[in-house]
Amino acid sequence: MPLQSVFQKEGETVVYVMKSSGPKKQDVKVGRKNSDYIVIEEGLVEGERICLRDPTQPVQRLGGDEGTEEAPAAPAARREQPSGEFQFFH
Repeated sequence: MPLQSVFQKEGETVVYVMKSSGPKKQDVKVGRKNSDYIVIEEGLVEGERICLRDPTQPVQRLGGDEGTEEAPAAPAARREQPSGEFQFFH
């Protein structure tokens, strides 16, 4: 999973999962990482849509355009167990 989609909030490692009601904070357990990607070992379900930016921060503060743009679906980080696909949003 892209590093930019994983955040530290109140001492917890989280991602934001897109639900019909909007982004929902989800605790995750992470594994190995490199300069671009991180392995999510627990906390996500195959097919969940993930935010690429922190939806709790104003877009202007992050230097992006207003609104949430859908990123193309990307394969989950490689791991020993079979992996599913996640959709990313920013």
